[in-house]
Amino acid sequence: MTFVQSLTRTALATEHQGCEYLVAADFLGWDKSLALYRDRQLVEQRDFSGKFTLDDGARISVKLSLFGVKQANLKVNGVKTALKPTPDTIEYKRLRWNQKHPKRARWIGFASWMTLVAAVVVGLPQLAEQIGQIDALRDWGYSFTSPLHLPAALNTALGTAAMVAAIERATRMKYSWLDEWA
Repeated sequence: MTFVQSLTRTALATEHQGCEYLVAADFLGWDKSLALYRDRQLVEQRDFSGKFTLDDGARISVKLSLFGVKQANLKVNGVKTALKPTPDTIEYKRLRWNQKHPKRARWIGFASWMTLVAAVVVGLPQLAEQIGQIDALRDWGYSFTSPLHLPAALNTALGTAAMVAAIERATRMKYSWLDEWA
């Protein structure tokens, strides 16, 4: 997988009953899809998120977000085990970097979370004001003026920073509602 491909795709793997199961996920673009492989043979494909039932009743469930994987696990007899990123993915490289530099990883994680919070705090009132410009809503008496008005350059910078922060969280396989809203 090339670097550019690793920004839009991932592969997660696990061992179960002597077989290697791999889920390939394409999460960016219109063709969000999942493919399940058993010992490198395609078993099943799905659109976006889904559950794959294995021969013995165990389940592999994968949920995708806009920027990556929300959740990926194998459930056997009620016990969930997280799937692990394969070595050619950006998630694997990020996991290794986090293990080598745990303090830096925590600071970057905190900074990305705060960036997402700032984007939501600034963005939602501005969005509410823009929605208030719709004639039908104004006719019903809806009006809202955002208390925050940033210059276009700062809004663009904050939006770009929020996208980078969401991608950063996705490479760590961390997910919250902020990742979608920012």
